[in-house]
Amino acid sequence: MKQLIRPLVVIQRVIWVVITCSIVFYCVIIYLLIGDQDSDSASMSGGLKIALYAAAILVACASLYLRKYFLSDRGLRRFLGKEINLEELARVPGKDTADSQKLERLRSLSDFEWKIFSLMYYLQKITFINLFLNEIVVIIGFVLAFLSRDPGKIIPFGAVSLLLSIWMYPRSGKITERARQLYSMQ
Repeated sequence: MKQLIRPLVVIQRVIWVVITCSIVFYCVIIYLLIGDQDSDSASMSGGLKIALYAAAILVACASLYLRKYFLSDRGLRRFLGKEINLEELARVPGKDTADSQKLERLRSLSDFEWKIFSLMYYLQKITFINLFLNEIVVIIGFVLAFLSRDPGKIIPFGAVSLLLSIWMYPRSGKITERARQLYSMQ
């Protein structure tokens, strides 16, 4: 079972590292682009600033809400109650056929182990969605800093984005254990 899950966990963590590093990259790039230029905040309308701040807050809240919703006990129970299609789990990416060796290994597992394997794909989707939403927060800060010509404007956005991403580090082991407990209660 661990051999089947390991590549999925590694992919999830590599994507986490890449997206988290990109947050820092946006902050560095804005400082390189704008540098020590005189900031001209007056050229940017107050309405646009408010809209950008509001958008960043909404995106950050959406990221938090989605994570809480999908990884709650209720969300995990709903997922564990779904029917598992082994052919789909063993499908070769980009093709309509199943990997016969992978399919055989999956067939040798228990119903719960199928659900855990499927849960890893579910966790990947949730992690990717959260990380992309977190990155949008820093991109909004990048836009605000660029339009206002003030590189310091990106700092709160980058900090929130980075904190959210660090907090959302993929912890598949803990979620798998919670799923095991919820599954045994059914």
